Amino acid sequence: MWSYFEVVGTAREFKYVGEFKLWWKPSKGTMDRDLKLLILDKDAIELANYAKQSRNKINIYVEHIINETQNIEFVEFIKGGTSGGVESEGVEIDEEGEVGVEGEAEEH
Repeated sequence: MWSYFEVVGTAREFKYVGEFKLWWKPSKGTMDRDLKLLILDKDAIELANYAKQSRNKINIYVEHIINETQNIEFVEFIKGGTSGGVESEGVEIDEEGEVGVEGEAEEH
């Protein structure tokens, strides 16, 4: 017997807590074409039937869902200074993608 809830129970045994999504694919399949969402019992049955009929292994993936808002800040190039202990300088990126600091010598 195999069901969606058994897959969830197995994931929980591996200490996955909180919300997550489950995905599966044949072990020889590709992520872009063969990855399937596992959210219902019919998906678990499809997975089990595939494994039984093809005698191939399958991979199950756990995607963690983050419910909390996360603040991501852009940090500029920072160097020690006198104004509040920290001074920042502007960062420039040229046409070739090279990173430099404003006022930096060309040779660097």
